[in-house]
Formats: sequence, structure tokens, C-alpha cells
Amino acid sequence: LGDEPVDALASIALRFCLSFPAISSLILGIRDVAELKVNLEAARQGPLDAAALERWRAVAVDDDPLVS
Repeated sequence: LGDEPVDALASIALRFCLSFPAISSLILGIRDVAELKVNLEAARQGPLDAAALERWRAVAVDDDPLVS
């Protein structure tokens, strides 16, 4: 937590959101083709595994009903 490069954090954030069935769509801010490729690869990887999800859930907003 905290040592990941920016691209990795963007991928983790996207995959974190994909880990919750209550979240049915995402709006991504993409500036260039490189960012598009990072996001497409993250989406291809799908939701986080259970261990990673719990790790990142610990830093998520506690009162958000979508991730609680």
C-alpha cells in the first residue's frame, strides 16, 4: 500500500470497483492511448482476488454502502 506506481494504482482502483457486484458501470478518465491500454489490461484482469480486495478495502471509505 503506497509504493505502487501511478499506473498500478489506477489499475488497482479499476479492479477494486470491478470487485463489487453493486457497481454496474465505471466512468474512466483517459487522456491518451497509454492510459487506455492500462485500463483495458486492468479490466481484462477482472476483479481483485480476495486477499488483495481485503487489503485495499482497509483503506476504502468505511461508510460507502457499495463497498461495505
